[in-house]
Amino acid sequence: MKKIILLLFVSSFVLCYSCKKDKSNTGTQTPFAFTSLNASDTVVTVTTTIHIIATATGDGLTYTWASADLNGNPYGTIIGSGANIQWNVCHNDRFKVTCTVSDSHSNSASKDIIITSKQ
Repeated sequence: MKKIILLLFVSSFVLCYSCKKDKSNTGTQTPFAFTSLNASDTVVTVTTTIHIIATATGDGLTYTWASADLNGNPYGTIIGSGANIQWNVCHNDRFKVTCTVSDSHSNSASKDIIITSKQ
């Protein structure tokens, strides 16, 4: 009988301990903010590759990039993904590179940078 009581006590202790709430995951989220979009240069020679960096905070961030001339026609080559990309174009004009950042809580924001390409 003593063995059964001891077994029940140990089982109860293990069960109670294993059901304890994990305090390391408090359910807090990192506030979402898209703070800046910066290019290594905004006036470039045709075919020069520049670096563009998006700075944002939040949980589970994703980055979507697009580039177009100022009339909205898609132009330019985006190389890479994530917060840091490279970009170049093969003709003279002014271009808008857009980055949209989203987090895992359905927050999103977009920023543009204008780049002028010359011969």
